[in-house]
Amino acid sequence: MWQEKIKNDLKWTLKLYALTLVLPLVLTIMNVLLVGILGIETTYGFLMNFKVIWVDYYFTGSFLNIDAWRWQLGLLFCAFLFTKISD
Repeated sequence: MWQEKIKNDLKWTLKLYALTLVLPLVLTIMNVLLVGILGIETTYGFLMNFKVIWVDYYFTGSFLNIDAWRWQLGLLFCAFLFTKISD
């Protein structure tokens, strides 16, 4: 019984945490449409934009002088707490 509850909580935590992917996915779609298809010139170019979006922003970047991986762990923990509190 409690194992199902933990599974369900973890499932909802991961669903909530997946919302952190919205911004990089939107930027990726914009890069493909604007730079790849329409040919708008950018500072970095088409492929380098993917590196800037995913690696420099999402994985190794920083926001308010806090590393991105710490933000990701904090968001995952907050999603878990939100899931537990909402029960």
